[in-house]
Amino acid sequence: MALHFRHPPTRVLLYLCACVFVALAQTTELSNATPKTAKRKPSSLQAYSAAQVVAAISLQDFGSHVVRYGQLSGTDSVSAVFVQVNKDREVTCITAISLPDGKVLWQRGQPHKRNFRTTGDIPVQVHDWNGDGFDDVIYYDSRDIVVLSGSDGAVIGSVPSEEPYSLYIYPTNQFGGPPGLILHGRSFNALLAPDLSVVWRVTNGFSHFPMSVDVDYDGEPELLAGYVLLTSRGQTIWNKRQLGIHNDAASYGDVTCDGAIEIAIATSGKGALLSTAGDVLWRGDENHAQHITIGSFSANTCERQIATMDRDKEISGILRMYDARGRILWKSSGHGNRAMLSRIDNWIADTPTSLLLVSRSFSAPPTLYDGSGKLVARLPFPPALRHENGEAKYSFHFAQHFDLNKDGQEEILISNEDALWIYTNTNPSIGMLGGKTSQSLPNPRICNSTFYTGMQ
Repeated sequence: MALHFRHPPTRVLLYLCACVFVALAQTTELSNATPKTAKRKPSSLQAYSAAQVVAAISLQDFGSHVVRYGQLSGTDSVSAVFVQVNKDREVTCITAISLPDGKVLWQRGQPHKRNFRTTGDIPVQVHDWNGDGFDDVIYYDSRDIVVLSGSDGAVIGSVPSEEPYSLYIYPTNQFGGPPGLILHGRSFNALLAPDLSVVWRVTNGFSHFPMSVDVDYDGEPELLAGYVLLTSRGQTIWNKRQLGIHNDAASYGDVTCDGAIEIAIATSGKGALLSTAGDVLWRGDENHAQHITIGSFSANTCERQIATMDRDKEISGILRMYDARGRILWKSSGHGNRAMLSRIDNWIADTPTSLLLVSRSFSAPPTLYDGSGKLVARLPFPPALRHENGEAKYSFHFAQHFDLNKDGQEEILISNEDALWIYTNTNPSIGMLGGKTSQSLPNPRICNSTFYTGMQ
């Protein structure tokens, strides 16, 4: 589908009375919408969390469920890219805005409110593809893989392609520095070189999103695509299709604290922990593991823990926390069948443990929990708040997080088709946790973005 470039008039940031909304939501409107896990004794980390809205941006007619982030200006500042699609998953409009002021930088296509929704990943990522210091927008436009200049949205490259389900920036070393691009299809994976030529193509079963992991510690990452582990040259190392319907999400890390990596997979059934050799170490207790993440959720052990989101048919959105041996440490009541899970490591600067971010719950705004399931912070998002039969309900919304301010702490960005809100932790985090770090965090989450969060 052809897209036409146009420069829209400058749009300004509409500063909403966000702090008022937050205070009201925390004290009144959400009183009936708090999941049962939040009724536990609050986390001690609450004392180090002071969530504050620093930007509330109206998305006018270009808002979308699909949003990507990158450094389009060639500086450290981050921009947001909103991608609208039609019912056939074809890209109809791409809009880039600067943050935190919300100014439209460029736009391709015609925005329309009806094209904000999607039911799955859209093949689009943001990365500096041509090495000029500006992140570019890489996407599939129904015929071609297209690369748009991040600075002005102009086409700088394209190649005819079969349709991928998602795109993945693959940090292989075989091109002498620049990464490759994985076309992750419903039945195939293909590696494209920096010039967009096809290096290899293999067939495989469906999964939502691939993951790179260096299983043999030689500096060259392998690729987990579905249940198949591939070398960077496209050769199969192992295949574990017997694990379940398909790979919904994956994560890796040294779970057992022995120097060896393990791989966790949400299998659309019971979650699984595997060795890098493909041996199944244990299975979880889920009916439909949708998200899975490995993290340091406990400060009392060198071992890491595994958190899953279970979309059980009867009680959907159950969080489970496992220890390294697969024993359930705790589980929550349901957050709803749309709930998403992500690990956040630096909401509180220098804290030794990871937090859990639960978003897209039907009954509560994005919420942070500690590793024992206790409430750390709630992040109200009024643009998604609806009232049904006197109860507060949340419509579709999405949360992303990374170090936006380059100060060693992660910000949380919440959006739907109407607005983008940016939260930061204004607590200086002094005392037992130490102060803010002087160095900014890397932003691995904004290079490969997906709805099917695991490692991301």
